[in-house]
Amino acid sequence: MLLIELSRYIESLGWQSDDNTLHAGFQYLSRIDDERGTRRVYDRLADSDTDLHLYGLPDRVPELSEDPTIHTEPRDELRESWFVVNTDCTADMKGVLLAERTGPSQWRGYWSFGADHVDEISAYLRKRYSP
Repeated sequence: MLLIELSRYIESLGWQSDDNTLHAGFQYLSRIDDERGTRRVYDRLADSDTDLHLYGLPDRVPELSEDPTIHTEPRDELRESWFVVNTDCTADMKGVLLAERTGPSQWRGYWSFGADHVDEISAYLRKRYSP
C-alpha cells in the first residue's frame, strides 16, 4: 500500500504543474484498468498539459481521452518493474518511484524526490525507449 500511495502522490504532481512529463510503467498496459482508481488518475493526466508516456507490454492498449505516447517494447525490465517518474518541472514537483517484482504481488521499491535521481531515471527512459 505504501508504494501505491507514493505512486499516486507522484502522479498527482503531474496535474499540479504545467509543462512537465510523466513516465509510468505498468508491466502490461491493461493494468491501467486493474488497480482501483488508476484509470481515473490517467484519464485526468491525459486531460492535463502533462506530456504522458506509458510503458508496458501491449496486451491491450488503453484508450484515454487524449493520446499519450505509448512505449511497448517487449523488454524484461518492463515485465518485472513498475515506475512513475514526474520530471521537466520545478525541482519541488519532481518525483520518482521504482519498484521491482520479487514475487506474486510482492514488490521491492525505491523512491526519491531529488532532482538528480529523477533526471537520471528520466534520461535513461528517453535513451532506452525512444524510437
